[in-house]
Amino acid sequence: MTVLGIGSPPAPPLGAIGVNQPMNPAAYATSSCNSKRGRRSENARHPLSGWSFRWARGRAGVSRSLLPAPYLAPVPVDPQIARAPIPARGGTMRRYLEAWSRWLQSPAARWETGLTALALVGALAGFVRFLGFVEARPGVVLPDPVLALFAPRNLSGLTFGIIYLSLLLALVLLAAEPRRLLFGAQAYCMLLLVRALAMSLVPLEAPPATIELRDPLVASASAAVTKDLFFSGHTSTMFLLFLVVPGRWPKAWMLAGTLAVATFVLLQHVHYTIDAFAAPFFAYGAVRLLELARAALGLRPAAQLPAATGTRSRGVEESPSPRLAPRSPRA
Repeated sequence: MTVLGIGSPPAPPLGAIGVNQPMNPAAYATSSCNSKRGRRSENARHPLSGWSFRWARGRAGVSRSLLPAPYLAPVPVDPQIARAPIPARGGTMRRYLEAWSRWLQSPAARWETGLTALALVGALAGFVRFLGFVEARPGVVLPDPVLALFAPRNLSGLTFGIIYLSLLLALVLLAAEPRRLLFGAQAYCMLLLVRALAMSLVPLEAPPATIELRDPLVASASAAVTKDLFFSGHTSTMFLLFLVVPGRWPKAWMLAGTLAVATFVLLQHVHYTIDAFAAPFFAYGAVRLLELARAALGLRPAAQLPAATGTRSRGVEESPSPRLAPRSPRA
């Protein structure tokens, strides 16, 4: 049979070449095309690689040769294998459950999880009671030339919208990484402790013409709080999320949210300028204090935590103490 006047080798008979039968690759690897552009070498194409189309363009711009690969006998399929269901991939909830089941296998991990939950609840409850004490005592009004440049405006909705979206994003990202989530909760407890200590040492009054920052979700149930100053709790919380969450884009969102929240609390005259400026430094200091506390308790060093690397961990969660998970000596 010829294609456009050029001969090609005949196709092998049906069943002549099987899957397990040896064959000579040179038998079907050559072409009778006389053109240099249409000529094929012996090692150009193995015949077992399916249909092999060899196209060459001549002077007239048409195809010069076409080589079919040999026929391969079909492989029989076991009916039991064909009817077997294909296992489905695990979803997000399954991945979360597997991560926590692996984490809670260690007794030390269970202790750390329970103590962290109790510490978080106790820190929040104690801080709410402490705010009542701060509001009842007199403070000092600081001169702020930056706040004197513009009139206040109410941006409570935008401020809490960014904070709630950031918290939701952080929970979604950290739910599959128990160690990082617990580290973030412990860092927040340390931040509340540092903030309470700072407010107790430096009593301040709210800036003049301040507009109260009201949470739209609990505006009717919460009392007015205007003297929680010395450094911005909303800005420091956003920067703490920036330090804890994994991934480049989530960190970029948290950093942009930190700048936005700091700007909004200044535009609303909720905090002094020094409060918004010092908040990220206090958040970083709280993380460093937590690392020192973990090292003193014999827990895993913070430098080895996924939160310190800035990347998303994909491995299996390890036990929280190096004593429970000793490392093999290096070769």
